[in-house]
Amino acid sequence: MAKNFKSYKSKSIISKSAARIAVVQIIYNCLLSSKDSIQVTEEYTKYFKNDLENEFNIDCIDEEYLNLIINNFDYSLEKKIEKYLVEGWTLERMSNVDKAILFAGIIELNLDLKPTKNTIISEYIEIAFQMGGEPKFVNKILDKIASETI
Repeated sequence: MAKNFKSYKSKSIISKSAARIAVVQIIYNCLLSSKDSIQVTEEYTKYFKNDLENEFNIDCIDEEYLNLIINNFDYSLEKKIEKYLVEGWTLERMSNVDKAILFAGIIELNLDLKPTKNTIISEYIEIAFQMGGEPKFVNKILDKIASETI
C-alpha cells in the first residue's frame, strides 16, 4: 500500500503519511466496533504500528501527528459530511473506508497545520486509492470543506 508514498518524500513527510494511514485505520476500527478511539489507538499501537513502520521503511510514524488528529476525532463531524452529500445519499450508504478517510481529512483541515490544504487533500485522495475507497468522492467532499475553512 505504501509504495506510492515512499518514492519521492523525505523521512519526516513519510512519517506523517504513515500517521495519516494509521489514523484512518484507527477511525475505521472505531466505526466497526463499539470501542472508543483511545482503546483502538492503544490496540493499533500494540499490534499494527510496527508493521506500518516496516512497510514505510521508517523508524517511527509521527506519533505526535497521529495523536493530534485522533484526539480531535468526534462523530459530530458527520454533519459536515452530510452537508455536501448529493440528494439521495446518506452516511449509511457510504463505506466505512470513505467515512474514516473523510473524518481524518476534515480533522486535519480544521487543525490548520503546516501542510497546505491541497497537500492534505492529496494525501487523503491517495489513501482512498490505496485502501479501496472512492478517491473522486473524497476529493470532492474535502475540497468543499477546505473552501469553507479558508
